[in-house]
Amino acid sequence: MDNLDASVLGRQISSILHGSVQDFSVEQVVRDSLSRKSVSTLRSRASSLMAFARWKKALNDEATIFPVQEEDAYRYVVELRQLNAPRTKPARFLESLSFAFHMLGADVGECLQSPRLKGAVITPVVLPKKKTPLQLWQVAAMENLAINGVGQEAIFAGYVCLVMHARLRWSDAQHCQYEPYLDLNQGSGYLECELYHHKNAGRQKQAKRLLPAACCIPGLFGDWATPWLKNRASAGLQAGPGMPTMPAPLAGGNWSLLPLDSSQATVWMREIFSRLRPGSPVSDIGTHSLKATILSWMSKCCCSESLRRLAGYHVDPNSKSALEYSRDGQAPVLHAIEGIYMIISQGLFRPDNSRAMRWSNPACKSLQEAMNFLARPKTSAPQETQDEYEAESPIPEGWHLFESDGEVSISSNSDGKTDIFGKECNTSEEDREAEVSAPIVGASLAQGLHYSLQDVDVFRHVKSGFCHLAKDSAVIEEDGEAVVLRCGKIATRNFEKVEDIGNFMPYKCTRCFSGVAT
Repeated sequence: MDNLDASVLGRQISSILHGSVQDFSVEQVVRDSLSRKSVSTLRSRASSLMAFARWKKALNDEATIFPVQEEDAYRYVVELRQLNAPRTKPARFLESLSFAFHMLGADVGECLQSPRLKGAVITPVVLPKKKTPLQLWQVAAMENLAINGVGQEAIFAGYVCLVMHARLRWSDAQHCQYEPYLDLNQGSGYLECELYHHKNAGRQKQAKRLLPAACCIPGLFGDWATPWLKNRASAGLQAGPGMPTMPAPLAGGNWSLLPLDSSQATVWMREIFSRLRPGSPVSDIGTHSLKATILSWMSKCCCSESLRRLAGYHVDPNSKSALEYSRDGQAPVLHAIEGIYMIISQGLFRPDNSRAMRWSNPACKSLQEAMNFLARPKTSAPQETQDEYEAESPIPEGWHLFESDGEVSISSNSDGKTDIFGKECNTSEEDREAEVSAPIVGASLAQGLHYSLQDVDVFRHVKSGFCHLAKDSAVIEEDGEAVVLRCGKIATRNFEKVEDIGNFMPYKCTRCFSGVAT
């Protein structure tokens, strides 16, 4: 509905909304158009289209779902394979395009006749494309959001900071043995955790020895870890065996028992960066960009290869015994990273610039030389040089990225069963992705659909999601506050009152809404 002219069904709906056709209702036309398909099929097709639309709008906020260009569809399928998305996801996307063409009359271009698109859907293996490291403003955005943000987005940003500063893989950080904890002294220190499942654990993926991970606090632009842990505690999140460190978000601010996968996290990050700097290139950013960020800084600072391998939790087989007995093999890594943060904040090192422009002082070409320069007395450097460094600080003082109401709503739904982390969880990949994508993609899609319910209370069941209408005399005298619905049910604590009834409600009680005009 973000481009009604791009489909036959959309043009029919548009004629009703604009008043040129008055003897039909939108709900009647939609019901008749989709009557040949079951509800489960419609959910699966809609979720695939919504996931593609969210990916498309993350790259260009002004893009519409339809028409679909063959090049965009092919690029989307290739990226799904690069992000190790489920094997069925590209195939279902192609099925959804066929559904949109035949059932909705949507403009899908040459997608259904494209040989490369059909081949990409069934090709099992593709060489992964290396993701680019984050830039300084993107690191600042995530830390600022973790410090000043609220809700699910702030918790997501804090987890992004953990993965980035601790140089972890996205999936490995999901398996913390216990909740990460702080070790601070006078406002500085470390955030530490231990992983029981990681890529280096072997074929069984169950670590014989817990992998210790740590990152420096404060980060590049502030202490993001303290508010992140507080937000996690207030949301009831607790990492541990069988519980993901970053679960998938649910509607209403709740959390699933399933981990947030890397493909959805990639889209979420791109949405945040595109919102802050519209038009900035984000197609090469993914979850693996987080681990590459700090490691790339260490390489640009001329840190030794052995130190960089240790920072990425890769060690020489001949050094395993020495590291095991040393008990704290990450100490030299953390010391070097603290130094890198310091020279960046002082303006000596600019990792986003080219090789020739990376060092602001010609006397500094490595981390050691930069630290020696900072250790000199201030009088040894010309005053104008010091003023230049202070004026070229990468982040201006008092810089704020987010407003108080700038939170992006992320939600999901669960329906079905999947065994993740050894638990039986009610979920469905299609429904969950549709619920995650719909509030973002369709924020302004259904504003033309309103019900004539100015004087009627609407209640929604918190589990099924079906909406009901209250009777005119909603209160039973002998029961006090009990509310009776038009279908005869009583609005118990499992019902919640819907304040905003202007949005289109897809799940409605037919007995309550019979005779209500749309």
